[in-house]
Amino acid sequence: MTIDSPSRHEPVSDVDASPPPQTPRRAGRTAAAAIAALGVLLTGVAVGGFVFLDTEPALRPPAVDLSPDDVASAQDSVSSAKMLIDMMSATVNSGTAGIEKVTAAVEPTFASVDTASKAADQMVAGLAAAPSLSAAASTIEELGGTVSKSLTQAQSLASSAEDVDDLVTPIVSGLEHSTVPGADKTIEQLKSLQSASREIVGGVGDLGALRSELDKATAATGPAARQVDGAIDRARTAASQLKEGLDRLASAKADTQQAADDMSGGLGKLKTALATVSNNLSSADESLTSDDAAPAYVYDHANRIGRGIAAGAVTAVGLLVVGIALVLVVHRRRTQTGASTQN
Repeated sequence: MTIDSPSRHEPVSDVDASPPPQTPRRAGRTAAAAIAALGVLLTGVAVGGFVFLDTEPALRPPAVDLSPDDVASAQDSVSSAKMLIDMMSATVNSGTAGIEKVTAAVEPTFASVDTASKAADQMVAGLAAAPSLSAAASTIEELGGTVSKSLTQAQSLASSAEDVDDLVTPIVSGLEHSTVPGADKTIEQLKSLQSASREIVGGVGDLGALRSELDKATAATGPAARQVDGAIDRARTAASQLKEGLDRLASAKADTQQAADDMSGGLGKLKTALATVSNNLSSADESLTSDDAAPAYVYDHANRIGRGIAAGAVTAVGLLVVGIALVLVVHRRRTQTGASTQN
C-alpha cells in the first residue's frame, strides 16, 4: 500500500495546520513534569535543612567590650532606676487602698443623695401647700375694724348712760325733797334707770386702752404677715434650688461610678507596668557582668543559614539540570528510533 504524502511545496490548509488534540499521554507527561519539579524543590529544601542543622553556629565575642568602670556605672544607674520604680510602686500601692475606699463609698453616698432628694421633694410640696398669711392678715384687719367700731359704739353707749345718770340724779334728788303726791313710784322708776345707767358705765369701763391695743395689733398684723410670706417664699426658692442640685448630683452617679472604675483599672495597669519595669531592671542588673566574669559570647547563625540556602539551591539546580539532560537524551533517542523506523 502506497501512502501519498503531500508535496513539500503544496500549501497546507488551516485544518491541517491546527495543533493535534490533547492526548492522555501528553497530559501524563505534563503531570510527571510538575511532580518532578515539586520533588526537586522539596529535595532542595530537605538538603538545605539538613545542612543547616548539621552546621554549628559561630561564637562571636560581644560587639562592645565594656570596662569594669563602665559596668559598675551601669549597675549603679540600674539600681537607682529600680529604687525609683520600687518607690513609685509603693506609692501606687498605698494610694490604691484610698481609691478602693472612695470607690466603695460611691454607692452609699449616692444612696444618701437619693434620700436627701426625696426629703427635698417633700419640703417643696409642704412649702407649696403653706397658706398665704397676707389673706389672713386682711381678714384680721377687717375684723379689727369691726371690733373697733363696736368699741366705739360701746363707748358712745357708756357716754350716753353717764349722761342719763347725770340727768336723772338731780331729778331724783328734787322729787325726794318735794311733797308731790305719787312721787314715790316715779322716784323708784328713776332710780332703776339710774342704776341701769351706772351698770352700763361700770360694765363698759375705760375702752380707750383696749381700743389702742386693738389698733396696734391690727396694724402690726399686715407687716408681720407679709414678712412671714416673704420668708416662706424664700424658703420655697431655696428648697427648689436644693432639689434641683440634688437631682443633678444624683444624675451624675453613673459617670462617677464609671470614673471610679476607670481609676481603679488605670491603677491596676500602672501597677502591672511598674512591676514589669522593675523585673526588667532586675534582669538587666543580673545580666551585667562583674570584673572577673567571662565575657558573654553571641551565637551567630548567619553561616548556618547561608550554607543551608546554598546547599538547597545547588541541589535543586543540579537535579533540575540532570532532569533536563535526561529528557533531552530520551527525546533524542525517540527521534532517532522514529527516523530509523520510517526508513
